[in-house]
Amino acid sequence: MIGDKIKLSERNISLAQNLLQGMLAHQLVDDFKGKCISIGGESGCGKTTLSHAFMSVLLDSYELQPFIFHLDDYFKLPPLDNHTERVRNISRVGMEEVDMDALDQHILQIKQKQIEFIHKPLMDYHNNERKFEKIITEHIDVVIVEGTYVTTLEHSDIRLFIDMDYQKTLPWRQERNRGNELGEFIEKVLEIEHLIIKEHKSMADCIISYEGQHSFIKQSK
Repeated sequence: MIGDKIKLSERNISLAQNLLQGMLAHQLVDDFKGKCISIGGESGCGKTTLSHAFMSVLLDSYELQPFIFHLDDYFKLPPLDNHTERVRNISRVGMEEVDMDALDQHILQIKQKQIEFIHKPLMDYHNNERKFEKIITEHIDVVIVEGTYVTTLEHSDIRLFIDMDYQKTLPWRQERNRGNELGEFIEKVLEIEHLIIKEHKSMADCIISYEGQHSFIKQSK
C-alpha cells in the first residue's frame, strides 16, 4: 500500500517475538521457511503494524526474508471509487469487493516457487490509483498477509486473529486518518464488516486481544 506509514514500538516487536516463539512451542509449524502467516481482524486493530513487526523479527532473529501482502491492495476498485460504489449501494460491502482468489494464488506461487515473479496489485491511497508491481519470488522465505478477511485464505499456514471490534479501534483509525475512514456512513460499513469478520474468529490458530496498553494471547486450539 502506498500512503501508510508504520512506526514500530518495543511493544510491537516484543509481541511479534512472543507470537513467533509461541507458534513453534505449540507446534503450529516446525519452521517458518516456506510458510504463510495471516493476520486477520477488523479495521484499525493493528494488523499492518503487527505484520511489519513480524518482518523485523524474522529478518533479525531468524535470518529469513519475509514478504508482506496487504489485503487492501487486492480490492477491485481504488479507495475513493470503492467508497462511491458503497454509498450508492451499501450492500456491496463484503468479501466480494476483494479479489481473494488472486491473493490466494499469489501466496501459493511464492510458497511453492512456481514462477520467477508475480505482478501484484498496489493500491495508491493518495492518488486513488490501483497500480501493479513486479515481485521476484526467489528470495522470499516467509509470506505474511494481513487484512480484514485473510483468516479465510486457503494457503495460510498459521492464522492469527486480533479480537478487537471497530468501536474499540476508533482511536487507531482516527490517528491513521486514511481519508474516508470516519463518519456515520463509515461506521455503518464497519458494522457490516464486523458481522462478517467475527465469524472468522473460530478459524484462527491464535487469538490476540488488546486491552489498553496491554496484550495477551490465548490459543484457540
